[in-house]
Amino acid sequence: MKIYIHPNNPAKEVTVGDGYAWWVLLFGLWWFWFKGMIARGFLTWGLNIITLGIAWFFIPAFANRWYEQHLIEKGYKLKS
Repeated sequence: MKIYIHPNNPAKEVTVGDGYAWWVLLFGLWWFWFKGMIARGFLTWGLNIITLGIAWFFIPAFANRWYEQHLIEKGYKLKS
């Protein structure tokens, strides 16, 4: 598990898990929206429709990595 902090607000820590994101498998689109990744949520939802649901078993394997990228783009840094 990795911990990220924002330079403007070091008191707020965000944890990102490693490996398969089981919460994504269970909550899907809502997980992406809750994390602030609205476009990524719609993209994965569309991919799920195109592949008739098969993609949904593979998407959680990449979700934590995508969330890390999202945090880095927003200015978060890995806590040392």
